[in-house]
Amino acid sequence: MKKLFLLGSLLFISTPSIVYAQNRSIHFEEGSWRDIQKKAAKENKLIFLDAFASWCGPCKWMAKNVFTNDTVADYFNSHFVCAKIDMEIGEGKDIAKQLQVHAYPNLLFTDATGNMVHRSVGSRPVQEFIALAEDAQNSEKAYSTLLKKYEQGIRTPEFMLAFLRATEDAGLDTKAPTNAYFATIKDREILKPFNWSILYNYLDDMNNLKFKYLLNNLEKFETIYTKDSVSACIYRVYEDTCNRIIRNPKANKQSYFALKENIQKSKFRESGKLLAYTDLAYYRSQNDWEQYATSAENIILHYLPENKEQQLEQINSICWTIFEKVASEKTMTKSLLWGDALLKSSEAPYMDTYANILFKLGKKQDAIQTEEKVIALLKTKPASGFTVEDAEKTLEGFKK
Repeated sequence: MKKLFLLGSLLFISTPSIVYAQNRSIHFEEGSWRDIQKKAAKENKLIFLDAFASWCGPCKWMAKNVFTNDTVADYFNSHFVCAKIDMEIGEGKDIAKQLQVHAYPNLLFTDATGNMVHRSVGSRPVQEFIALAEDAQNSEKAYSTLLKKYEQGIRTPEFMLAFLRATEDAGLDTKAPTNAYFATIKDREILKPFNWSILYNYLDDMNNLKFKYLLNNLEKFETIYTKDSVSACIYRVYEDTCNRIIRNPKANKQSYFALKENIQKSKFRESGKLLAYTDLAYYRSQNDWEQYATSAENIILHYLPENKEQQLEQINSICWTIFEKVASEKTMTKSLLWGDALLKSSEAPYMDTYANILFKLGKKQDAIQTEEKVIALLKTKPASGFTVEDAEKTLEGFKK
């Protein structure tokens, strides 16, 4: 099973002792974007725009669990003119370009002329969603206010941290304003708390001079912010730099390996773990599945997380990828050994991965027996995203 979403790991779940029926929902206006703007102008209200895509799972979750909440419905219907537009069809395409919509769900608040007031990317539960709407109506907290102050040249550390947080929440680029800000301050100023928070959270380029200052003054930073925090910051910056090259289709192998060499020369104490994981991503991007398997073995033997659930999740992801992509019987046999933990996990999707590896190795009867256990387990312990019907279909394929 490629993806696993266990019932116990879902976010935003609450378990009240009394559950009341929810009968109301946000009223989304029909008509064109211009019609909606006219209505907002007439009623002197802001527009709330649910900018969604038809394939977006979190969008569907919001529609089902948040927009239908009575408290949300009452608040939004009384304070906003609400619209719901697919950004990938019709006039939604033009709106997406105009409002810089690149991720979903994009929760947008505009004035009656369509100018951006406030925005956020990603699903959120009821109370956080209402808080977002309240911020949209607060001139001090709205993203448009922070952006205007930034454009006016305000650059205090406190303001920059608040601005970058809001920009990140809006799903917009934080790299350019971060680099521009760091170019205006002296190296030693990075030691100040707000500037450290900016570096820790938003700097993503190992070639930035402020990052090099950090590397050259580790003891100073570790004394103030602890070794673990400093190490986590360095790890993230190196990782972001590697991933940017890995994702760049124009980058060649030499670029990645030169970067690896620079990281190794830095003597960063977690470089082994870091490069094991970036190697895995690199070879996946290159469709070099044998090298992917070698990198995977390095991770499984040396760098799995301590958390048991996270261990299983990573092993499952690796084993499923090898099942799908690798033809070598030797590598498949290794993945079967790694997958032993999946078989013992008592989690049906993980056991399903193990069964598929068995089948690919020609161990048909063992695969059938394992998948039968998966089906029996699913009947008593359901797994989100993987049903009894899914497992029965797999079993049917094994028996052919």
